[in-house]
Formats: sequence, C-alpha cells, structure tokens
Amino acid sequence: MSNLLFNTPLELGLRGLYLLKVSFPLKCSLDRLIFLDYLTIYTKDSDVSFDNLHPEYPLRTIELFSRREAIKKGMLLMASKGLVNIDCEEEGFLYSANINTNWFIEALSEEYSKKLMNNASLVEKRFRDLSDSELEKFVNTNIKSWGKEYSNFFPYKNEVF
Repeated sequence: MSNLLFNTPLELGLRGLYLLKVSFPLKCSLDRLIFLDYLTIYTKDSDVSFDNLHPEYPLRTIELFSRREAIKKGMLLMASKGLVNIDCEEEGFLYSANINTNWFIEALSEEYSKKLMNNASLVEKRFRDLSDSELEKFVNTNIKSWGKEYSNFFPYKNEVF
C-alpha cells in the first residue's frame, strides 16, 4: 500500500496552515515557511528541551532543500481553497493566515494536530523576532550539527575505497 499523503503538497500545505496561524498577523515568505516547517518537525534541533514531531534520522536536513516546490504548491493549494492569503509585495510573495485558516485548524482535533500546534507555537515564539535572513543564518550555522547523533551509525565511515 502506498502512502498518498507523505511529503506531498497537501501535507506540507496543511502544516503551513499551522505555521501561518501561530505567526498571525505576520506574513511569511516561502523561505521562512521552509525553515519553520523543518524546525516544527524537528523541534529538538532548535532546542534540545523540545520534543520532535517526527522521528530523527541521519539525513533529515535534506528536507530543507527538497521541499521548496512542494511547500509552494501546498500554499497555492491552500490559497485555492481560501485557507490562506497570498500577497505580492516588494519582498516577493508573502503568505498569511485568515479567518478560514483558524476555522479549519480548530476543526482538527486528533493528537497529531495538537502536537503540531504545540511545536509550531514553540518554534514561532523562539524565532518570531528573527528576520528571514537571521533565521537563514541560524539554520546555516547549525545544519552541520543536525544529524550528528548518527555519526557512529555508519559502520564503514573509516574505510577507504
């Protein structure tokens, strides 16, 4: 059986709704959504006292580079349903929550949604005062250490080919 939701624009768009809800009334660029999405899933990477939403794995930082188009398509999908606003401003396209965002999220009550809202809130509070470039600098400074907990996992790391 294949998973028709995992890592799709629909999944990433739904997570984007949570990020925009907790960021309201601020508008978010696509880059900011990508960084916040990663940090919401792997919250422990930004603060070890937090719990991750998804399990850690060694190459998780690849998600930062591979999800740009899916998140963009997810935001367009959410906008086509009236769940987010997209504004074209001097800085580019900016995404924001609206009344439908709140209504939709409040209708979701399963455990994953609660954890997602909690992590999104933690991440938003931690990074709210950072500009997009400061958030990018935080990610670029720390990305090399994320996943290091698996550095001894690969048995052939010292082998010469």
